[in-house]
Amino acid sequence: MPILETCQKKLRGSSVYFLYFLQEGLLYSLHRSIRYPLFVQYMNLPANQFNSLRSLFSLAWSTKFAYSFISDAVPICGLRRLPYILIGLFLIGTSLLIIAIKPFPEPYYVINNYVNGTCERTDEVNNAETRFEVKYYVTFFMLWYTGLAFSDSVVDGLITQRSKREPEETRGRILAWTKISGKVRFVTSLLFTGFLMNGVRYGGTFCWSMSINHIMIIAIIAIVIGVFYAILFTNEKNYDEAIEKTITRDAFAKLWTLLQTSYYQKYIAFGIFIGLVFALRTPASTKIEKNWVNVEPLVKNLINIITSFLEIGGMYLFMRYLLGISWRVVLISQAIFTMILEIPITIMTVFNFCRNQYFWFADDLIEAITHSWLYFIAELIGIEYAPQGLEGATYAMIWAACNIGVMGGSFISNFIFGFFNVMEDDIYKSDTPADRRQVFYSFLLSYALRTIGLLVVFLIPAQKKQALLWKKIKGGSNTKRYLFVFLLVSLFIISVITNLLPLFKTTQCMHIAGGMGCKNATGILLL
Repeated sequence: MPILETCQKKLRGSSVYFLYFLQEGLLYSLHRSIRYPLFVQYMNLPANQFNSLRSLFSLAWSTKFAYSFISDAVPICGLRRLPYILIGLFLIGTSLLIIAIKPFPEPYYVINNYVNGTCERTDEVNNAETRFEVKYYVTFFMLWYTGLAFSDSVVDGLITQRSKREPEETRGRILAWTKISGKVRFVTSLLFTGFLMNGVRYGGTFCWSMSINHIMIIAIIAIVIGVFYAILFTNEKNYDEAIEKTITRDAFAKLWTLLQTSYYQKYIAFGIFIGLVFALRTPASTKIEKNWVNVEPLVKNLINIITSFLEIGGMYLFMRYLLGISWRVVLISQAIFTMILEIPITIMTVFNFCRNQYFWFADDLIEAITHSWLYFIAELIGIEYAPQGLEGATYAMIWAACNIGVMGGSFISNFIFGFFNVMEDDIYKSDTPADRRQVFYSFLLSYALRTIGLLVVFLIPAQKKQALLWKKIKGGSNTKRYLFVFLLVSLFIISVITNLLPLFKTTQCMHIAGGMGCKNATGILLL
């Protein structure tokens, strides 16, 4: 017992870091790293379907605000954090177990295995119905992501509580260190999937690879470890029943007041537009990786590992030198820097001057240093704006808004870029000069939309002092508050519905879903 008590005392202070390490690093990155080899290579989904798939996964992140608010406002047995962390881990474990139990369908393409140990994937269709079994797996991948969002939003609340106790000049260092710790475990997950999912059936070069079912079983072991760690080492104040009721009542009042303030409405609008701009990118990138530069899962994951280390360096650089620099200047500079790097590589690849998977990712390696700054700044603003008792909800709201924007942007992206005919493999296999121009025009539109999107930086304060000044401005129209909430909910519902369209046979051909238009029984082209 004395040994256990000593370990608990030492580890409780770092429990927030480990939980973030486990959820964000391992389970979150595992979810993201298996999408490309599984859905693009193994199931051969069209670009618009894959685009919608990623947006639907964001659905869980769009509801993080609700989970965080419940955690802030409704303690269970006197605890605001631990019970909800365990609920999230239970949802993840359940989804992983269901995926692990069901036999996986045969791959879309025929795989030839030879006696001498070599193997190859042909262009001959093996199982065309694999594409349409994706709906089953989307359901449980979304449940997995929902569990992640649930437990992660609670950990966000813990991080915000601790960050608010930091001095103003160094506020943000705790947040930075949790991001760095998450990236370290992210690397572990990428190594894991990079080597075990580099078989030819996943678009790689190995003759062997691990099945999705076995990967899920290994992930379940991480869940079990997380449950025991959370129970033993999560340290939080225990509230009695009378105080629980007061916390709930006060939380609702604070939230309603917060939604009326102009500074918070601008903050949420910033999140929506950032997500929108992020999603308004041509889906041609996914098909270029598959058809023109032949990206292998192992190489993709190794590149992601290198970029993760560079992002860690970038986070340390921001924490050490840029905490006091204008957030607007940092974001505009980062966006311009990114596009300057991307455009030459896009031109060289699309017009076949250089088609190489390592060259294709060259800009990603350089951009990685500044990649996390946008999200980090958004979270820093949330720390400044968060009232006591709503730490988790305030922090999570920006990500809910951002992901609503991503979902809406995905629908708009599918609709706009559907007219460019860049969704299916055919245009990349024919690879004529006209096809290349079509792909390049879609990239030009993406860059134009991202440039216009830079205007959203004026919705946020320039720095912490201005954030505190905006926060002191009281008042706000009650009508404006109701209208704001109505628009937010409406955008969320519309985004969900429109992102479901590409997943069904009867609607995936529609222009609004990114298709080329549907034909009726008489052959007339419809919307």
